Amino acid sequence: MIGRAPTLYRMSVSAWKAVYPLLRRALPLALAAAVIAAILGGIAAAAISAARPDVYVASAEFELVDQVHNGTTVSLSRTILAEQTLRILRDDGIAGSIAHQATPAKIDGSWVPGPGFGELSYQVKSEDPAAATKAATAVHDRAGFLGYGLMPSTVSQNDRPALDLIAVHKAALAEATLAKTTAAGVVLGGFAGFALALLAAIPVRRPEREPEPAA
Repeated sequence: MIGRAPTLYRMSVSAWKAVYPLLRRALPLALAAAVIAAILGGIAAAAISAARPDVYVASAEFELVDQVHNGTTVSLSRTILAEQTLRILRDDGIAGSIAHQATPAKIDGSWVPGPGFGELSYQVKSEDPAAATKAATAVHDRAGFLGYGLMPSTVSQNDRPALDLIAVHKAALAEATLAKTTAAGVVLGGFAGFALALLAAIPVRRPEREPEPAA
């Protein structure tokens, strides 16, 4: 082991002396390649992000009070009650109609569990944050006493889920912004261009073959 250390050191020094001039000459080219690759990476990232605009999410939150059928509580388990209530609101509720009437912008609304235990939320997604907030606010405001306004008038009051109104959360960005995606493309592109330019500057040495013995 003691004898190997000087040998490895000499080999390392010899390899560095052989590679250093190549790296020094290739450094300007590598920097230029990094700049070009960073620009191209940024353009590509911007094009991809432009095809997928930012999405904002607003929500109207409610707390489940009770779920009854023919005047009788369906279950004592709040988990079961929440699942049953979500199914009823999704299938028979009119929150979607209320949300779409509140704004002409394109929105996508749906009932989701949470955020807290025994709570339900009507979540509105849109590329327009103001439209998402306006739609969620409309659902919250028109829910009425115990949320009965979220069900059509044809449904008996004894069969409507009882909800306590909590709050409206204004629209917040739900997906990565164009700036973040573009920045990532610039960094990755620049690093890749720099590394490839340096690797291309160092020739690959083939192992030397021993001379064949004379016949």
